[in-house]
Amino acid sequence: ATAAARECSDPGGNCSKTRCCTKPSMSCFRKNSYWAGCKETCFPGRDPTDPPDARTPWSCELLQPGASPALGARGAAEADAGGPRFDRGVANGPLRVGGVGIPTYATGGGGRVQDPALLLGHLSGFSILRSWTTQYSPESFALFRLLAGKVSFTVDLSRVGCACNVALYLTGQPAKGADGYFDPGEKGDYYCDANDVQTQWCPEIDIMEANKHVFVATPHTCDEPTIYGHYTHCDRHGIGQSTMSIKDSYGPGSRYKINTEEPFTVTTEFESADGATLTGMRTTLAQQGRTVVLDHHNCDPAYLARLSGPMAEGMAIRISYWGKKPKTMAWLDEPPCGATAACTGRHAGFAAISGIVAQGSLAPPVYQPMRPVEVPAPTIAPPLPPWPWVQQPTEAPEDPFASNGFTWPEDEPQASPVAPTDGTDVPVAPLPTQAPSQGTAASPAVREVKRRRSRFRPKVALAAAIAAILGAFVIFGIFPPCKRDPGPLNVAMPSQGPHWGSQPPSLYNFSSANPGFGSSISNPIYSQAPSR
Repeated sequence: ATAAARECSDPGGNCSKTRCCTKPSMSCFRKNSYWAGCKETCFPGRDPTDPPDARTPWSCELLQPGASPALGARGAAEADAGGPRFDRGVANGPLRVGGVGIPTYATGGGGRVQDPALLLGHLSGFSILRSWTTQYSPESFALFRLLAGKVSFTVDLSRVGCACNVALYLTGQPAKGADGYFDPGEKGDYYCDANDVQTQWCPEIDIMEANKHVFVATPHTCDEPTIYGHYTHCDRHGIGQSTMSIKDSYGPGSRYKINTEEPFTVTTEFESADGATLTGMRTTLAQQGRTVVLDHHNCDPAYLARLSGPMAEGMAIRISYWGKKPKTMAWLDEPPCGATAACTGRHAGFAAISGIVAQGSLAPPVYQPMRPVEVPAPTIAPPLPPWPWVQQPTEAPEDPFASNGFTWPEDEPQASPVAPTDGTDVPVAPLPTQAPSQGTAASPAVREVKRRRSRFRPKVALAAAIAAILGAFVIFGIFPPCKRDPGPLNVAMPSQGPHWGSQPPSLYNFSSANPGFGSSISNPIYSQAPSR
C-alpha cells in the first residue's frame, strides 16, 4: 500500500501522469493539456485557490488510473446554465436497469458510466437506451411501461448544493412532429418534455428533482395529442409534492430523517386499480429504516388519468444535472436556500445514481415510419417554335384615317329613335340580326382586311370579263380549231438494221403540198403504215 501511495501525486501536485492521489478522498482533475491537480472536488470555472493571474480555468475532467478521461471539458456549456438540452454525447456505456430482462445503456455527456453507477457532473444529461450507441434513433430508446409498477434507485446528493437540480424523470420520447414522424429536434436526440425545452412538448413525470436541501416529485400532463400523436401544449408547473412541506424530513445533517450527506433510496409507485388508469403516485425516501413519503393521492383523479395513455405506450428514462442562478431556481429550493447561493463552484459537485430497478415491462422498439416518396410532377415540354415560313402575327398597322376623324359606314353609331312629344306612334324597325353598334370604331385590323378586299375586287371583275370574251370567240368560230391532214401515214420497219449507212437519212420530211396547219410527213425509214 505504501509503494502504491508513493506512485500517486500529493495534494496540490501535478497528477497528469500518475492519475491518482496519495490522499484517498482526493481525485485527479485535469485543468489543461499539461496540468492536472489532486483536489477534493473540481470547481467548474476558476478555482478560488488559483492565483488571480491564472489564465486557464478548471475544466473538471476526471482522470482515472489506467483509463481515458471520462468527463469531457465543459467548454461553452459551462458558461451557459442549461438543462438536459446541453448533452455533448461524449460518454456512454452499459448501465443495468433491473427488472426489464435486457441489457440497457446510458448515453449522454458530462458524466461517467460505471455500471451499476452513473456519475453526473454539472450540466450533464443521459438517456437510457436499448443499444450501446452515440447516435440517437427512435428504435434505440428503452420505453418502460410502469403503470401499476414502480421505479427505485439509490442516489448520493451530498455535493449538490442550492440552485442545483439532479433529476430522474420519465418523458414521452422519442418526440413526434406535427406530421406524425419522429422529430430529432435541435440536438438530434429526439428530446421532449413538459417545458418545451427543445420546442418539443410531451408528457413528463418527475420522479426526482432534488439537491441536498430539497426533494420534489411532480407529474406533468399535456393537452390531448393530435391524430398523429403530436402534443401542442403541456402543464409546465404540474402538481408537485415537496419535502419543504414536511418539517425536518430532508436535508444535510443527522437531525433530518433523510440525511442527504449520505446516500438514500428513492422508490416511486404508479398505482392503478385496473392496470389501465393511473390513480395515484407515491414516492418514498428511505434511509437506514427511516422514511419520508410524498403522496399524490390528493391530486385530481382526472389529472393523473391523463397520463395513463403515455404510460401504457411506454416512456423513456432521462437523467440530468443542471442549475442556474438562485432567482431562477427559487421554485425548487427557496426556502430553505436563499438568493445568494448559485449552482457553481463548491455547490456544483458530483452526484451519483446507482441500482436503478424498473418493475414493469418494456415496450417493443418503435421505428420511424417510411415517408412517402415524392413523385415529381410531369414536366410539360415547351411548345416548338413556329416554322420560319409562318408569318408571326404583328400589331395591326395604324389606321391613317383614324387621326382625321374618318369612320367607316358600318362603324357609325346607329341613332336610337326618340319618342315624339306630340303623342304620335313611332314606327318600330325590324330587329337586327346582330347587336347594333354602340358607336365604337372597328379595330384597325378589321379595317385593313376590308380595305384589301375592296382593292382586289376590280381586278377580279376584269379577269372574269376577259375570260368570257375569249370563250365567246371560240364558240362562234372566230378562232377555229386546228386542222389535221387526213392522209395516210406510211410506217415501216427500218431495212438497214441498227446502222444507217454512210449518211444518216432525214428523220422527218415536211412538205408544203397541203396548206394550213396540217402537212404530210414522210420518212425514208418507214415505207408502209396503217392509216392513222
